[in-house]
Amino acid sequence: MMRISNLVQTSIMLLVVLALQGCGRKGPLYMPKNPAPPTQSEQKN
Repeated sequence: MMRISNLVQTSIMLLVVLALQGCGRKGPLYMPKNPAPPTQSEQKN
């Protein structure tokens, strides 16, 4: 059980770090204020 809990904790930490990095690098993509992805706007332009 200890090993499983450790794996879960490490996986959660990795997910949190990745989420923080993603929000820091690509904030507008994950923000609900911008429903249309920038890829569509780029294609339209």
